[in-house]
Amino acid sequence: MIAAEITVSGLFAPRTQTGRPVSGSHETHGFTESIYLSEILIQGLRVRESLIAGTYADARTTTMTTPTTTLTALTPVDEAADEATFVRGGDAEPHRRRGYKWVRWSSYADRNMMISIGRDLDGMNLVVGRAMHQGDMLPAKVKPDHGVAYVCHGGAEHMKHDFEVLMPAHFNWIRAGHGHVPEHAVEAGRTANGEMLYVGRTYHNGAPCIGKIQRSHGVMYIPFDGKEIPYREYEVLVQN
Repeated sequence: MIAAEITVSGLFAPRTQTGRPVSGSHETHGFTESIYLSEILIQGLRVRESLIAGTYADARTTTMTTPTTTLTALTPVDEAADEATFVRGGDAEPHRRRGYKWVRWSSYADRNMMISIGRDLDGMNLVVGRAMHQGDMLPAKVKPDHGVAYVCHGGAEHMKHDFEVLMPAHFNWIRAGHGHVPEHAVEAGRTANGEMLYVGRTYHNGAPCIGKIQRSHGVMYIPFDGKEIPYREYEVLVQN
C-alpha cells in the first residue's frame, strides 16, 4: 500500500452524515483502532475529523488522516490506478508498484519522463540527475537541451557530460521458483563470496514475508520466528 491523496469533492463524494459521536475500538487482522470522533459515511468508509477507518471486501483495513479537506488514504490498486497496491496470498496476477531508476544520459532518452525542477533563466528545462566527481556520486542539475549536467564540489561548479537522469519505474511481483530469477530482478545485495541475492516474497502461516533468493541454493530464504526457512516457490520483485 501507498498513500494517495483524494479530495472529498472528487472520488470520495459524501453520502451520509450521521452527526453522532463514536467511541470504542475495533480490530481487523490484528490492527486495533480506537475512535472518539463524529463520523461521515463516504462510499462505505467511516470518515472522522482526524481519522478514517474502513474495511474493504477482502477485510483489509484502510486508515486515513484528514489534515484539511484532503484525505490521505491507503487505497487498493483499482482506486489508485497504476500506483502501488496491497497484495493478498494466492493472487494469480503480478502486482505493480511505482518507483524510480537512474538512467544513463542519452540524447534518445524520453525527456517527457524526466523529473523536471523548472526552467533555467534562458527558459530551458532543468531535470534531476546525478554524476560522479572525484569519487563522489553527486546530485546534478541536468540541462537536457544542452546534454550537460552540473554538480558542485570543493567550492566550485563542475560541468559533466557523463551523467544519469532520474526516471520513473514500475515494479512487479513475478512468480518463479527453484533459484530462477527473471530478467531485471531487483538486486538486494551480495554474499561474502560475491554471489548476488535478489528480493523475493512468499506467504508463511498467512503472513507476507520478504526473503533472499539465492540461485546457487535453488531457494528463497525467509526469516520467521527465529528461523531461516527455505521456499522453492516464490515471487521475485522485477523492475520494468
